[in-house]
Amino acid sequence: MKKILQQITQTAFSVFLIITSSAVCFGQAKAPQIKVEVETVQKQTIKTEISSTPNKSDRLININLINQTGNNQNLKSISITITPTALIPEGTVYMKGADQMQDHEGQMMKMKTGEKRKYNNSNMYLMFKRGEADYLLVGLISWRTFLSNIITEGGVIKIIGDGDGKELKARQRVAFDKVVYMQDKSWQDLQERYAAIIAKENKVKAPQNVNWTGWATWDFYVQKYLPGDVESNTEAIKNLNVPTNIIQLDGGWWKHRGDYLETRDDLPGGITGMVEKIHKAGFKAGFHFDGMRASKAANIVKEHPEYFIHAENGALLEIGKDPITKQPIVFWDYSHPGATAYIKKVMKNARDNWKVDYFKIDFLRHGLFKGVSHLPVTNLERFRMGIMAMKEGFGDDVYFLACSSNFGTMIGLSDGARTGGDIHPNYETVKTRAQHASASYYFHPELFNLDPDYVVLRSAEETNERDGKKPSLSYDEAAMWANYVSIYGNARFESDNIPLLKPEKKSLIQKSFSMPFFNKTIPMDLWDHYSTYTDAPNFYLAKTDNGTICLSLFNWEGKDASFTVSGFKHDAGLKEFAGDAQFKTANGKLLVPLKGVHSILLKYEGKETFDQLRKELKMIVNKE
Repeated sequence: MKKILQQITQTAFSVFLIITSSAVCFGQAKAPQIKVEVETVQKQTIKTEISSTPNKSDRLININLINQTGNNQNLKSISITITPTALIPEGTVYMKGADQMQDHEGQMMKMKTGEKRKYNNSNMYLMFKRGEADYLLVGLISWRTFLSNIITEGGVIKIIGDGDGKELKARQRVAFDKVVYMQDKSWQDLQERYAAIIAKENKVKAPQNVNWTGWATWDFYVQKYLPGDVESNTEAIKNLNVPTNIIQLDGGWWKHRGDYLETRDDLPGGITGMVEKIHKAGFKAGFHFDGMRASKAANIVKEHPEYFIHAENGALLEIGKDPITKQPIVFWDYSHPGATAYIKKVMKNARDNWKVDYFKIDFLRHGLFKGVSHLPVTNLERFRMGIMAMKEGFGDDVYFLACSSNFGTMIGLSDGARTGGDIHPNYETVKTRAQHASASYYFHPELFNLDPDYVVLRSAEETNERDGKKPSLSYDEAAMWANYVSIYGNARFESDNIPLLKPEKKSLIQKSFSMPFFNKTIPMDLWDHYSTYTDAPNFYLAKTDNGTICLSLFNWEGKDASFTVSGFKHDAGLKEFAGDAQFKTANGKLLVPLKGVHSILLKYEGKETFDQLRKELKMIVNKE
């Protein structure tokens, strides 16, 4: 298909271009128009080249920025306007794709064009429902140089890239991160294809084929766990006689955040001693690092302030305070060779000397703050320098979980990713986390293994004075979260003080940990939800590697309801996992009554394949 590249206008600091081509597949829709504007600090011209590669109903958009002047220039912004052949009508429903762990800002939300809404931008994609069988997705597929946001206004889609002062030397060119324009009759097929395109562009290797079950220190003890706490809970989870393979030591083991070569004085034997006991008990050892931040009180900050990002006034960039020391938080500048050498040494020490097997690197999105860095690179380029140094330090024979990240920036760099904010032992947070995590279902396992966060089950009667939180989960509320974690991702970490749990709560751990792991979980009624931050889907379809299919229903609200799933082509039976309930379809329908705050995980026993069911099944809820 022949492309025509035409420059149509030029200003003192930007170049506008439009690319057109003949019709493409999907209803013979014509290619969109693409306009690019570049602004520099020096307000001089940056030439822009655009190429668009058609692939059936998809278009891969490549943009190059070229400094044809004889002087160095610093980029301020790159604005891309994509105009579909038919403008997107006002009132069109669309999904803002989840793009980070941050509550609200990073969550998926269902919106309408023309509405003024907070957090209406995404660093992943926007997906428009133009009709019952007409979906359009515009998204980024690489995250290497410029941190960008996608918005829609006036019937068009705009991608705003932050130049962050990146220096473009005379005659130098730089590629903007790649964009895709996609159409399909099925939103599920659209997102599956989006994941495949991202994987190809970023040369994503298949994530490690491993499933994690175990216990973690964080939710109960927060930063104040002791060796005896780890030992008692390790013993407690072993006594439940469930499949387990890991114990995770979470944050707070340091004296000062950032001084990562020494540990707190009240951890006799240090991390080495704790890991040895974990290994002796038959478990892998997981370990937490705050990879992007340090306390201003840390020795590394005092001795090497040049390793950290600075503000325009020359002082260290400070945002927030350390919860333990109450000292300001500062941020690593991984464009400085001393900073990368230090973090590489830290990770190598944890792997080679402390014998850590599983690295949970947290607060990753904080590595994207803007400021004055050692080299004239963007925040995203600086971030990637740090990640690569960490990976060089701990090597290839460990598991790497990205936590609190901007999702796109870690694609191809980590084995797993957390996809929702921190869980807390209260029901409002349970609903919020299910809403948040479900939006990124399409990542697993093509781009990442997904982690829904810890299994937490405790109530106010199952705690003591050392609890770092205020638990309030009833049995039914705890069962909702345990069931959700059972169908999502590859990680089930219990994080209560297990000896304090009542027998019925311990039975929830046994049920969850005995469930098979699923390599695909689809929120089937996605478009019926996401109107609020707690509006989680009710209906999920999941499958295992060996073809076992799970149909899951969640009644998140307090009122009883009847769930009718229709679209079965053949009669089938369904049996509750880890329970006695049984159902049969009749006339192509499955009727399941559920009390308020109840859920059920059903094993499908019929002739249809997972692919057939995901395309055919629909659900309605009748509230009683």
